[in-house]
Amino acid sequence: RATPSREVLERAIGVLKEWDARHFDRTDEARAYHLAARLQLETAARSISVTERANVASLREGNRIALVGKGGKEQVFELSPNLHRTLRLWFSINPGSLAGQRAYQSAYARAVLAVGGKVTGTHGVRRRAARDQYGNLYRQAVGSGVAPAGAAAKAEGDVIETLGHSRDRRDHRAWYLGR
Repeated sequence: RATPSREVLERAIGVLKEWDARHFDRTDEARAYHLAARLQLETAARSISVTERANVASLREGNRIALVGKGGKEQVFELSPNLHRTLRLWFSINPGSLAGQRAYQSAYARAVLAVGGKVTGTHGVRRRAARDQYGNLYRQAVGSGVAPAGAAAKAEGDVIETLGHSRDRRDHRAWYLGR
């Protein structure tokens, strides 16, 4: 499955931020497609979780956020301090959700195309985030002395579990990690 590069995603998020600002200037209506994309990239959550289900009540202390995933299951993710602070500020001014899911998906696809990308689905963000998480977990495990094969297996299982799937599902490993 196609996975966008981090560079394309970062440029697309920049475009979304510009479009969100222009939208506000024209309509006086705030929207946060760029924040939904950043949240999806940091958490590997589904688009519904980072748009319509994310709100002020989702924020937790210690740079964490609780997102409602598939089947109503709540997952807690650690965020970068910068994104957590930005979301706290956003929700203090705009207490509703970040965006409508379909509108976010459409804007995201247009932004990716605008920066020359080809993978326009928001699930690509989820795959990119999963692959980035895998790399980080693998390096941490190898750095702490775990053999490469063991580090790979543990990192794969941990990432797949974080995505809300069974850690032993080989098909999900292939879909998300290309393994």
